[in-house]
Formats: sequence, C-alpha cells, structure tokens
Amino acid sequence: MTKIELKGGVRRLAWVDQAFLDLNRHAGAIAILWIAIGALLLLFSFFLGISVLPFDGRLADGNIIDGFTQPKDVGYAFALNVWAVSLVLLPALMFTLIRARSAMEQLAEKLAATGMVRRRNEPSKPYARADFLAAWRKHMGLSAAFGVCFALLAVAVMFHDFYDAVLRPLMAEEPIYEICPGLRFAADYPCNLFNAGIDLDWSISALYQDGSTNRAISGVFASVVYLTTPVVGGAIGFFSFFQFVFFGSFYSRPSLEAMGITILPAPNAENPTAGFELFTETFVRMSWCALIAVITLYTGQMQNIYWRVPEASSMVEFYQLGQLGSLTSLQAIWTFLTEDPAQMWAFERSELLKTRHAIFAVLLVPFAFVTPLIFAYFVLFDTAIQGKGLLQRTGSATAPDAQDKTDKISNVSAWQIVRTDLRSVWLLMIVVIAIASFIWTRFIFIVIILVGALLLEKALRLFTKPPKLAERPH
Repeated sequence: MTKIELKGGVRRLAWVDQAFLDLNRHAGAIAILWIAIGALLLLFSFFLGISVLPFDGRLADGNIIDGFTQPKDVGYAFALNVWAVSLVLLPALMFTLIRARSAMEQLAEKLAATGMVRRRNEPSKPYARADFLAAWRKHMGLSAAFGVCFALLAVAVMFHDFYDAVLRPLMAEEPIYEICPGLRFAADYPCNLFNAGIDLDWSISALYQDGSTNRAISGVFASVVYLTTPVVGGAIGFFSFFQFVFFGSFYSRPSLEAMGITILPAPNAENPTAGFELFTETFVRMSWCALIAVITLYTGQMQNIYWRVPEASSMVEFYQLGQLGSLTSLQAIWTFLTEDPAQMWAFERSELLKTRHAIFAVLLVPFAFVTPLIFAYFVLFDTAIQGKGLLQRTGSATAPDAQDKTDKISNVSAWQIVRTDLRSVWLLMIVVIAIASFIWTRFIFIVIILVGALLLEKALRLFTKPPKLAERPH
C-alpha cells in the first residue's frame, strides 16, 4: 500500500480510517475471536440455566400475560437474534466489512497503476498517482469522521434499547407494570401478548415464575451480550456503511469533475471491460456486507414476531416446517413460501410495524441495500459511459492504430462490466430476496440455499485450484 503524507486536520481525520484499514491484516483473527466469544456466551447460557426456557406467560408476581395458549421456548439458545448473530453473522459481517474497505484501497491504487486515472482537461495525460491517492485518502478520512458520529448514535440507540428491554424490567418491583407499559395509568388495560411494547426474552428470565436465575446474574449476562453483539455490531455497521456511501460519492461524476479527474478505459486493455473489471472485487465484497446486514436485521424482526405468535411454541412451529412433507407440487411450494404472518396466524400486520425491531429494520435495510446500488450506478455505469464518450471525442483519427482503438472503445459496455463476475448479479438477487423475507418470512429458506450454493462453489474452487509451480533457479 502506498504511503501518502497528509497534513493538519485531514491527517487526524484520516487516522481513524487508516486504523480500520490496517485491520485487514487481522480480519481472519478478528472473526475467529468473535466466533469464540459467541460460543462462550452460548456455553455460559447453559451453565446459567437460561438456554432453554419454556415460558407460559406467568410472571413471578402472579400476573399472566394474556394471549398464551401453550408454553413458548424463549431461552437464549432459541433467540436467533442474539446467539446466531454473535456466533455466525457478526463475525462474518466484520470480516467482510474489513476486507471490503481493503478492496476499496487496492482499487484506487490499481486504477492509478493501470493509467485509467487521467486529467480531465488533458485526457491524454495520466493524473499524478500521489495526488490521486492523496485525494482518495482525504475523502475517506472525511467519511471516517461522519462514520464515527453515526457509530456513536448507533451505540446510544443500542444502550437505550438495552435499558428499555432489559434493565427497566429487571429493576421493577412489580414486573407486570414494566413489562407492559401503561398499566399504571389504566388498570383495566390487559397485559397482552400482542402489545408491541413488550419484550419476552431470556434476558428478563428472572421475572418468570419458573425462572432459573436471579436478577443480578440475568442483568450481567445480558449486559455482556448486548455489548458484544448489538452495540459492537451496530457501531461497526454504521461506520462501514457510511464509508460505502463515501466510496460511491468519490467516483461519482460531480466529485471527479471537481477534482479535475476522469476515469477512462485502460489504454492497453485487450478485453471489452477495459480495466473496469478491477471494480468487481469491491462490488462483490460490498454486496456480501449488505446481504449479511439484511439477514442480521431479519433475525431480530422474526424473533420479535415469534414472541407474539401464541400458536408457535418453537421456531419449527413458527415456520410450520411440519408441512414440508405435504409439499408435492410447485404450486404448493410457492403457496408455502409466500404465506405471510398475517395469513399464518391471527396477527395484524399493522401491529408488527409498531415494534422497535421493525422500525430499525425499515430504516437500515434500505440503507444497507442502497449502498451497492450507489456503487453500481456511479462507478460501473456512469464512470464507464463517461470515459468511453470522452475517449471517442478525443481519439486521434491520424494515429496508425486509430481504427483498433476506436473498435475497442466501441466495445466497452456497462453490462459487460457488471457481467465480469456473475457473483455480483447473484449476490444482488439474493439481497433482494432477503429483503422480501421481511414480508414473506419463508423466503429466508431460498436465501439460505442460494448462499450455501455460493459458499460451496467457492470452497470447491479453492480446493480444486491447481498448485503453483515452483520457479526454476536460473
């Protein structure tokens, strides 16, 4: 990586981004560390007796939350939104975020090295490599400043959620009043399972009549879980996605014009993608980040719905997996996949939109999904089309190889650029299906199958890759 010296406040801003960029050398170790933390938390939940908790709606003070028809599994081992996130999704997200930022940096250096970065007023002359990289680092340093502010905002939201969902009920003298807000002001208002303001989680298990731990232990364990999963995940996620937005804005036409830069097809390229295939790796990594973020938010939303479905005592019943044996036709499979919660259970969709998880998902899912689209539009399409047009206007008809150059320029196509790696198209399609899972919950099975196929293909490619031959000594 090229070292660029920045000065003053720009250097201080860039330090945060540089620190995140330097994590690339330890991306695998960081992911393994977080997997180990997630495994330890799951193990401790068994020791504390809160991994499996069949809850029948009866609280320690004798009050019953209306709506329960049978005991419901609400233990830590059944809470996909916490143990699955800390053990699988958060490590994967952190790994892909770190590698995506590294791919952005490598892209900037490769563009400069291949001669694709040119002076806008003199397209025949390359833009100074050091000046281009300095402008890039300055831009991303500014993104780090905004990213830190939004990361702190995410941390504040997570801590407020922790207080509201865990600490407030645990500190209450009478659990019913804090689990179901509003009862103090309306004595005849029932504490109902469908009340969008309640959380029936393992983290307040000390308030259940048959709870197997005390309030202090429950509060300490929940604090560790919230610190290592939603707080850290929210902070890193907000910080990184803000970098994605700034990445797209750097290569946008207004930004490049302001810096006097244009990105042209590679002058010596032998393929129709003309050097723009360099963007593929970054695009793929950003799409993986968006996909993992959407799945993470999905687990929180579905867990929140599961709490409020009285007919479902487990996740197997929640997804009605017992019906799989009767799906003998494509029409039956499609009907099964497209049923939404309102069709499966006596549950109003409007109630789902009042929960904090739904609001969080509604805000973040478009944010996570739009970032790759910003990249696709500004970089792959707009930049390529602009560079192609500029070369066509400034090409020399008297040059010996003018016709060959003209043919190469004419063959440059934005669609061919996207098609350089079909994983990009597949990943975007999977992201769209994952977002649709918020409406049709069983679409998540399609996502799991497609992601599994991609990972299997990648594993086979790694294991079947021929070994490099050792160079013969001269």
